Amino acid sequence: MRYASIAVIGGGIVGQLVQHQIPEAEVYDWRDRKPTALTRNYGANYLWEPLPGFECRKFQVLTHVDGAPATLDSITRYKDKIGKTGDVDGWERQFQEWQTGYEFERYPHATVQYGHRVVRIDRMARRLYFANNLDPVEYDVLVSTIPLFSLLNLMGIPQPTGQLRFKPIYVMAMQRPPDAPHSTELMYVNYLSDPALAPYRITDRFGERHYESIRPYDRVATVKLAPGKIYAHPQTEEVLDVLRGYNVWTFGRYGSWRPDELVNETWHRIAEWVEAAHGHQS
Repeated sequence: MRYASIAVIGGGIVGQLVQHQIPEAEVYDWRDRKPTALTRNYGANYLWEPLPGFECRKFQVLTHVDGAPATLDSITRYKDKIGKTGDVDGWERQFQEWQTGYEFERYPHATVQYGHRVVRIDRMARRLYFANNLDPVEYDVLVSTIPLFSLLNLMGIPQPTGQLRFKPIYVMAMQRPPDAPHSTELMYVNYLSDPALAPYRITDRFGERHYESIRPYDRVATVKLAPGKIYAHPQTEEVLDVLRGYNVWTFGRYGSWRPDELVNETWHRIAEWVEAAHGHQS
């Protein structure tokens, strides 16, 4: 039996950010080795602000809907297309035409234990069980960055009424066309509201063009991101309260099932949690 005072499930960017703020945290990931690309390498993924302690490069982001500045009407059509009808509150923030974006020059240094697929969590004994007969881990605090529905399944807790809904995103990446309308130094994000078009977003990012769709493309050269686009559920906060009762804490868009959460917001949530739990500033 192994022991970890703080065990983290999921070695992606959020799990790495947790360990950056809590160096003693043990991070477990189901993959056999470090992936060559993270989800944030695709589409319109960028930081809205630089994170403290990280070298971040800065660039401009131009965002349009159907090739023009967003309007309430165009956003309404776009939300209908992706199955989020009526979800237009605060649309001006997400779809502002010009803003400054940031990206990591290098990712956090993290020590991730790969090849650790969790198959069961005993929430009463505070114990993780892994595939391949790896020694279980007893923990004091569990942090999860994996999709919330996966965590509930591992803990034997039923999903909320109607289940947590999501649709995988299919990304088709290619070289940026020579007739692209903007500089390669600029990230250009164009949302598409026409339901007849498969992609819901096209992003020109640093020499590449990425087409994102929630409908599979009829070609092999695509990347499938799951859970992809997630949909809010009215009982999510109740579920998170139950988990906190077992000293289980969730971070990240997928971990806490918050569709609009940004990485910089996740970073601040982690920092606030660390401050509250440990009484020191990280």
